[in-house]
Amino acid sequence: SSTDIRTHNSLVGWQAGFDLWANIVPGISLGTDLRAGVYGNHAKYNTHVTGSTTAAGTTADLRETATNNDIAVVGEANIMVIYRISPNWTFRGGYSALFLDGVALAPENFNSTNPFNNVRAVRELNDDGHVFYHGGFLGLEWLW
Repeated sequence: SSTDIRTHNSLVGWQAGFDLWANIVPGISLGTDLRAGVYGNHAKYNTHVTGSTTAAGTTADLRETATNNDIAVVGEANIMVIYRISPNWTFRGGYSALFLDGVALAPENFNSTNPFNNVRAVRELNDDGHVFYHGGFLGLEWLW
C-alpha cells in the first residue's frame, strides 16, 4: 500500500518591512531588507491511501481531507551586494532567509492508524508547523 499526503496553505494578509542601503564605493552597494507579516491561513490536507488490503481480503482506496482557518506568521530577511557593471547591467548576490510559522505540513498530518480497520478517524488538521528556508543567490540584472 502507499500513502500520499498533500497539504495546502493559502495565506492572505499584510506585511511591513524596510530596507537599508549603503554605497561602499562608487558602483558597489551593500543592503539589507527585513519584512514580517501576519496572515490568515486557510490550510487543508488531503490523504490518499491506495492498495491496502481490507479485513475481507480485498484492496481498496481511502481518501481523507480536513481544513482549518488560523493565523500564520511570516518573516523574511535578505542581505545583498550590488555591483553596477555599466549603466544598464548590475550584478547582485547575497543571502536570503524565510521563516513561516502556523502552517500545515504533510509529516505532521500523517495518520498512522490502519486505514481499513473500521476505527480510524479523520485527523484534525495540524497547522502548527514551522519551516525555515535559507540560501545564497546570484543574479545579473539588465535595466533599460
